[in-house]
Amino acid sequence: MGSIELGKLLRVDLRNVWKHEAIDFTPWVVEHINLIGEVLGLDLEVVGREQSVGDFAVDILARDLGRIHI
Repeated sequence: MGSIELGKLLRVDLRNVWKHEAIDFTPWVVEHINLIGEVLGLDLEVVGREQSVGDFAVDILARDLGRIHI
């Protein structure tokens, strides 16, 4: 087995990483939805962004492909 490189986890201020929620954070989540799903144990697929939900809008609408029943 090859060598495994470990890193150190550091606490960071999220606003230093993503300056603006809609411009920086939301696109990052969309681009990394597979990694987020992996951590959650879900097979996620982004269905849409800024989708209307009553009087509000959700930033990201995703579905779990493992729970789709046809």
